[in-house]
Amino acid sequence: MIAEEPPESVNHVKDKTMFRDTRQPLRFFSLLTFPAGRGTVTLMPLILFLLTAVMVSCGYRFAGTENNLPPDIHSIAIPVFENKTSESGIENCFTDDFIYEFTRSKYLAIVKKKESDVVLTGIITGIRSASIAHTPEVVSAEERVVITIDVELQRTDNGEILWCNRSFVEKQDYAVETDKLKTEANKKAAIQVLSRRAAQKIHNSIFQSF
Repeated sequence: MIAEEPPESVNHVKDKTMFRDTRQPLRFFSLLTFPAGRGTVTLMPLILFLLTAVMVSCGYRFAGTENNLPPDIHSIAIPVFENKTSESGIENCFTDDFIYEFTRSKYLAIVKKKESDVVLTGIITGIRSASIAHTPEVVSAEERVVITIDVELQRTDNGEILWCNRSFVEKQDYAVETDKLKTEANKKAAIQVLSRRAAQKIHNSIFQSF
């Protein structure tokens, strides 16, 4: 009597071609997991992270960002912003955020002014706060801080202004507390948020405007 062959299981592969069976990719991904305590740990996030790191190191950038500056522009200097407001210290916050954005994108090298192809200068020209919400007791519960800055990108070889915005405005809401110190802390935090947002917007606008 000839014994019947057992039915082919999911794990049975007659040839050595790994992806011949449409179910094989699932087995491939299962190899990327291993037991850890009561559950399993997958290597997929680590692999995706490593692939992303390789792409960035090779100069790849994701959709939504592009460098449209003249091809001979390779470096930028960002001096400390000038602060014409009564809010001391915010010039350092803005300068740091702009330097971070240009460093992160890697389009231009951050260098000293005498070594740069272009210089980005910024002037904080105004800051104000206004009430935007009130409690039933007619006490301001939330305020909005509004900051205006003048930003300019200029070539160092011939003084040509490549990009400018003389009245860029950014705003951010913050909570008003009964404790004045807490309110002031909330305001400072709001300024930090709008500073980062302003740096992102202006950075993107510069590279996409040409």
